[in-house]
Amino acid sequence: MKKVLIITYYWPPSGGGGVQRWLKMSAYLKENGWEPIIYTPSNPAFDVKDPSLLKDVPQDIMVLTQPIFEPIEVFQSAFKLMGKKAPQQKDLLSERNSSLFQRASTYVRGNYFIPDPRITWVRPSVKFLKTYLSENKVDAIVSSGPPHSMHLIAQKVKQFFPEIKWISDFRDPWSEWDLWDMLKTKERARNKHRKLERAVLEQSDLVISISPYHVDRLIHLGAKRCELINNGYDARDFLNAKKVNTNKFIIRHLGSVDDLRDPRPMMYALQSLIEEKSIDVADLAIEFIGPVNNSFRVFIEENNALKNSTAFLPAVPHSEVVGLYTSSTLLLLILAHTEIATGNMPGKMYEYMASGTPILGIGPADGDAAKLIKSTDSGSIIERENVNEIKNMILSQYESWKKGEMKITNKAPDYSRQALTKKFCQLMNELVEN
Repeated sequence: MKKVLIITYYWPPSGGGGVQRWLKMSAYLKENGWEPIIYTPSNPAFDVKDPSLLKDVPQDIMVLTQPIFEPIEVFQSAFKLMGKKAPQQKDLLSERNSSLFQRASTYVRGNYFIPDPRITWVRPSVKFLKTYLSENKVDAIVSSGPPHSMHLIAQKVKQFFPEIKWISDFRDPWSEWDLWDMLKTKERARNKHRKLERAVLEQSDLVISISPYHVDRLIHLGAKRCELINNGYDARDFLNAKKVNTNKFIIRHLGSVDDLRDPRPMMYALQSLIEEKSIDVADLAIEFIGPVNNSFRVFIEENNALKNSTAFLPAVPHSEVVGLYTSSTLLLLILAHTEIATGNMPGKMYEYMASGTPILGIGPADGDAAKLIKSTDSGSIIERENVNEIKNMILSQYESWKKGEMKITNKAPDYSRQALTKKFCQLMNELVEN
């Protein structure tokens, strides 16, 4: 059986979207003739933890770990010494930073830790893997970013072992990341990112990414070959899932609400429907499950039409999300409002699709996500400015619900993790055989 070394920062008990891709794909590699070996930090400083994902780790998988020093720990310790609560890493990306120290830290992050704060792990990782691979043969290496320092580890390891095929996986952009402006990143630092990225793209035997838009951009930026491997859903998570009709018209959003993912267009549409008496507010339940920025909370608190129907709930373990999907009437998907929104295809979108619950998406109507949702008849993605169309979509779903009609959408079997892993392994086989 061929072997593949997967270099990933995110691995259980990490939670959130970053861990899902290689955790889920690793479970199906062996049935396609590839044995996975995971390389990941032993003490990462990620914000979101989800111990329930540990049960998804294949029992016979080899996981190699090495300690990592992370500058974020120094930053958090400094806050504690000042007697203040340290902000989470995601808060560093907010344009509403009020503290001078926090603004300075954000500037340092954006201009001195290139490509990211995990750069400190590159040198010790290369040393460790050089020794490991001298004694243990592998056929391929996968580096998954962000953090894009994972690509730099693979790049340097490849120099010592040129016969090993290297696949760089871009789950998100690098030089064209939509948050560099929020990190106050100057042109000198951006040029360093571009130089590092181009070297990774040119030296990789294969580049993969998660949407057609990003595949095209990575080829433009220097990739010799880039292939599409979508995110997806694990069919095993949905084995016992059953669509539930509830006594409330429930709209749910799972994930973060922040400056770039703003639900207000949908909320304005709902407010209008309530004021027109097209929707009975007593029927309505709106739930935001996960971290929500303060400005949106204040917006709801000050909105008499919506505040009694809206709830903010903490993030839940992944083992519980399927039940939330299937007991919803409508699932809300908010695509980041940025220049690269065309290629935004969040991992949770595929789980939304697999649940059979209709999706209301807010984002580019001609983007990759909109095309996929339309082709699978899973719902609609509507431009954020088109509040009337959002109203019509909600009203149509509401009227069906009032009649007792339970809408179940196409579950898109082509986007199961099993099918996508098979496609990925075919690409690796081609590389190794050639």
